[in-house]
Amino acid sequence: LWAITPRPLTFEENIKARVDDYETLFDENGNERDLNLRTRLFNTYLDSCTGIAYKAKTTKFKIVTECSELINIASNFNEHYLPIDYGSINGIELDSSQGIYNQLLTPKQILEHPAWNEFIKDKSLLKTYIDLFFKLKPGDGKMRFWVNKETKKNELRALYVNGIDSDSYANGNYDLYYSASFLRVTQKAPTALSREKF
Repeated sequence: LWAITPRPLTFEENIKARVDDYETLFDENGNERDLNLRTRLFNTYLDSCTGIAYKAKTTKFKIVTECSELINIASNFNEHYLPIDYGSINGIELDSSQGIYNQLLTPKQILEHPAWNEFIKDKSLLKTYIDLFFKLKPGDGKMRFWVNKETKKNELRALYVNGIDSDSYANGNYDLYYSASFLRVTQKAPTALSREKF
């Protein structure tokens, strides 16, 4: 189901892992998997190697799906963010003044949201995830997209997806020195899915 990868998963791959794990009804021995097991990946936040770069003193930011700066970050790094030359960052640029950010969203708003659509290129996956999450946690608004605005300096941070208790919001304001929770994936699923915290 999943190929072994030497890097942390991207934001989109984390979303796919949640959907795939939920939709796996039986384990490799043919035993039925209960709902608690199928929703285990929704019970924690999942960090990614997807970067979000902020342009200082503006509302503009860039999306870097597989961010080499994050993948190769030093193990002893202890700052809030990585300083960057924004102009040299190769990624899709968006503007948080042109959309609904840092607020809870309806399913329709999520499906049409510029950032959710850029971070999850597979539109079928995004629709499936929205339907699934609102099924697991009914309500009017979920899945806000949290970004920084008008930062003092150019910043590079990692994007993570939160758990069900925090409405599965996408967070681009996470301090890089803080604890991390990565999903490690091997070639067997679902039993090979595991989380590692650092």
